[in-house]
Amino acid sequence: MIKYFIDKIHIDCLHATISPKYFYFCLMPDNEKTTISNLLPKNIAWVTLVVFGLLLIASCVYFKERILFIDAPHQLFRMINDGEWQILDSRYGSMISQAFPFYGAKMHLPLRWLMLLYSSGFYIFYLLVALLLVFRYKNYGLALLFALYLTLFVSEAFYTTTTEGFGLLFLAFGSSFYVANKYKSNLVLLVVFVLSFALAMWTHPLVILVAVYLWFFFWLRGIEWPFTKVQSWVLSIILFTIAIGKIHQGNHQGYDGSKFEVLTHFNLHSLLELGHAPQFKFFVHGCISNYWLFVLIFLAGLTALAYQKKYLLFLLTLFSTMGYCVLVIITFWDIHSNRFYIESEYMPVTIISSAPFVYYFLPRLNKKVALWLVIAIFSIRGIYIINAAPVFTNRVEMVGSILGKMKERGITKLIVPGPVAQVDKVMLMNWALPAESMVLSSLNGDQPQRTFVFADTHEIKSLVLTGKDIMIGCWEKRPIGKFNTFYFKPDTSRLYKVMSFEVLMK
Repeated sequence: MIKYFIDKIHIDCLHATISPKYFYFCLMPDNEKTTISNLLPKNIAWVTLVVFGLLLIASCVYFKERILFIDAPHQLFRMINDGEWQILDSRYGSMISQAFPFYGAKMHLPLRWLMLLYSSGFYIFYLLVALLLVFRYKNYGLALLFALYLTLFVSEAFYTTTTEGFGLLFLAFGSSFYVANKYKSNLVLLVVFVLSFALAMWTHPLVILVAVYLWFFFWLRGIEWPFTKVQSWVLSIILFTIAIGKIHQGNHQGYDGSKFEVLTHFNLHSLLELGHAPQFKFFVHGCISNYWLFVLIFLAGLTALAYQKKYLLFLLTLFSTMGYCVLVIITFWDIHSNRFYIESEYMPVTIISSAPFVYYFLPRLNKKVALWLVIAIFSIRGIYIINAAPVFTNRVEMVGSILGKMKERGITKLIVPGPVAQVDKVMLMNWALPAESMVLSSLNGDQPQRTFVFADTHEIKSLVLTGKDIMIGCWEKRPIGKFNTFYFKPDTSRLYKVMSFEVLMK
C-alpha cells in the first residue's frame, strides 16, 4: 500500500496533473470518499438551506399572487367544493402539496389559511427534502443542485405552482444512495428504488430525462457511486422500464399526450428550421437578458470537465443539455410569450447543465471563494424573482378592481365580452377567472360572493341562458348544490349580467 502511494505521488508530480486538493482526496480513506460533502464546504449546505427557507417565506408573502393564478385557484376551488384530489394525468405526487389545503378544508380552516397552505406546501416539501439531503443523507451536492433548479431559470415561474416531481427525484437519488451505503439488503434497496423513482417519474414526464442523465452522470463519475456492477445494471433496467411505462401511459392521456404528439409528428425538415422558431429566439434572448447565469454555470461546468479530462461526462452533459432545449423548442415552437410557463419547461435543464458545476467546478475552488460564489448566484436570482412580482400583483389588483366595480353597481355575476386588450395584457391568461374572482371575493368577505368571466361574442348567448342557481366555472357550469357553503355562497337570485369592460369601469 505504501509503495502504491509513493508511485502515485511520483507519477502525479512528474505530470503535474493533480491539484493539492485532489492529492488530498487521493489519500483519503475509502470510507471518506463516498459522499460529495467531503468535496464541498459545509457552509454551502447551510446557504442552500437558507435559500429554501427564503423561498418558503416568499411563497407565504406572495400567496395571493401564486394561488390566484390559473391552475392553482381552479384546483383549490374544485378541492373545496368537490372534496376530491385534483390529479391530472395520473400525477400522484401532486397529492403532496394538495394535502395541505385538502385536509385544511376538511377541518374548516379559514380560506386565507387554505391559500397560504397551498402556496407554501410546495416549499415546505422542498425544504423537508433539502433537510434530509443535508442532515440525514449528507449529500450536499444534491441539495445544492436542487436549489439551483428552483432559482437558476426562474423569475415569473416562482409565481406559479410547479411540479413536485423534481423534489421527489432528488429524494429518490438521496434515498437510494443512502440505503445502498447503509444497508446490505438488496430487497430494501429494490423497494426504495422502485417506489421512489416510479413516483417521481409518474408525477411529471420531464423527470424522466433528468433522471436518466443524473443516473449515468453519477455512474460515470464513480466517486460516490454506491452500487455494485450487478446492482448498477439491474437498477438501470428497472429505471428504463419505469420510464417506458410512464411514456406509454402519458402518450394516452390528455395534457401529456398532446405534448408527445407534437414530438412524434415533428420531421427532419422542421428540425433544420429550428433557428427560425419564435421559441428559439425567445430562449436566446432570455439567456442574454435574464438567464445569463445559467449560461455561465453551464460553460464553467463543461470547462471543468474538459480540464479534468472527463470527456464522457463532457459529451453526456453537452448533448443532454442541447437535446433537452431542442425538445422544448420543438414542443413550444410558436410560443414566445408567457414567460412563467416557458420557464417551468426549461427549469429541469438547469439540473443537467449545473451538475458538472456542482461536482467538478466548485470543489476545485478555494472554500471561501466557492461559498461567496454560491451566495452571489442565489442573491442575483433572488433579485430576478422579486422583480417579477409586480406582474402577478397587478393581476390580483385588476381582479380586485373589477370586483369592486361590480359591488358599486350591485352586480354579483358578470359576463364581460372579450377579448379586451388591456385586460389580456395584464391577466396573461384568463380562463380561470371564474374561480379566481370567486375565491378573491370570498377572501374579501363578500356575501354573496361575486364572480365574473370573460367570453368571446359567440359564447355569450349560451352563457346568458345559465340559470340563477348555476355558476359558470372553468370549463363547467356548476349548480348551487355542488358548492361547499362553508366557503362559498354564490348569488342564486339573479342571472348573469352582460356588460362591456369599458362601461363597467367608468
